[in-house]
Amino acid sequence: MKKELIVVIVDKHKDADVMRAATAAGATGGTIMHGRGTGIYESKKFFGIEIEPEKEIVLIIANVDIVPNICEAINRELKLEDPNRGILFTLDLNKVIGIRD
Repeated sequence: MKKELIVVIVDKHKDADVMRAATAAGATGGTIMHGRGTGIYESKKFFGIEIEPEKEIVLIIANVDIVPNICEAINRELKLEDPNRGILFTLDLNKVIGIRD
């Protein structure tokens, strides 16, 4: 079956929320990587001290037929359509090795 990669970039410590929503919608797992934002809107200060904009990057490979459900569940849980809540996008995968159907 054809697969897609769901990529979700959220603030630090939001990865569990992403995975909870994704698994409830049918995802069987994911990979979490740590990252750091560098965009012009990423720099924040707290009492004059610049805070490092740490991110979590969640990668989920899923069958194309359940990808819309997973994306909707993640968006509903994390309110990604609101400003500065995160980013979600999908990529078509041409070849996947090592994942059972």
